[in-house]
Amino acid sequence: MYNAMDFIRRALSHAKRESIPEGALLPVKKEECGTEKWEYLYGSVRVQTNRDTIDRYFNDHYSKSMSREKYDSYTKDWPKDGYATDCQGLLDAYITCDLGEKTDINADMNYKYWCEDKGEIKSISRDFVLGEAVFMKSESNGRMHHVGWVCGFMPSGEPLIVEARGIAYGVVVTRFNSRSWTHRGLMKAKFDYGDALCFEDMKKSGKDEFPKAEYAEVCAVLGDFILESGRYSLAVIKSGRK
Repeated sequence: MYNAMDFIRRALSHAKRESIPEGALLPVKKEECGTEKWEYLYGSVRVQTNRDTIDRYFNDHYSKSMSREKYDSYTKDWPKDGYATDCQGLLDAYITCDLGEKTDINADMNYKYWCEDKGEIKSISRDFVLGEAVFMKSESNGRMHHVGWVCGFMPSGEPLIVEARGIAYGVVVTRFNSRSWTHRGLMKAKFDYGDALCFEDMKKSGKDEFPKAEYAEVCAVLGDFILESGRYSLAVIKSGRK
């Protein structure tokens, strides 16, 4: 089982700092957010934003719904050594690249197979906690088509959501009430929520008193060949799972 709080800290490192509302209560300092800004490409899981990738995703996913001119206006300033992902890809990239367990699912599969204590938001009265998944359900086909995660709270108690929102936004932090979330759930098939904080916990603890997860760059070498490299949680490295 993975730690839900660790995922949220990592997701916030990809979120654009300028998207964070003033006064936000987060499990990291604001200056630790957006240190590796990520963009959004539909159907992607941590792909590098070089020109070949951007062209391929236009041809495969955007050409029928968006003009090339509009697509280029969104992507023209993306760094060549940056990364993009889609909504569920933000979590898949964490599990695959940071934790070393390859996974690639979509928002609907997350809700169906990973979530417990789930349902329509209006029918659940328990407190929101950091790392909880929130979803948007499609009225046309009944499937979950978008996912984000509770990453903090406003002083009023309103949840804040980290999400890979769309090509015009990238990975951002949004206020819960500004978006059309319909469902919520705890991803207990993969994550432990034992130390996940709710709003009252965060008010009591203060902004800057939360322990941080530690990471290290890992490279497996055989002779002159690099077999695998990546950034993994120290907890995973010490456990011997890599």
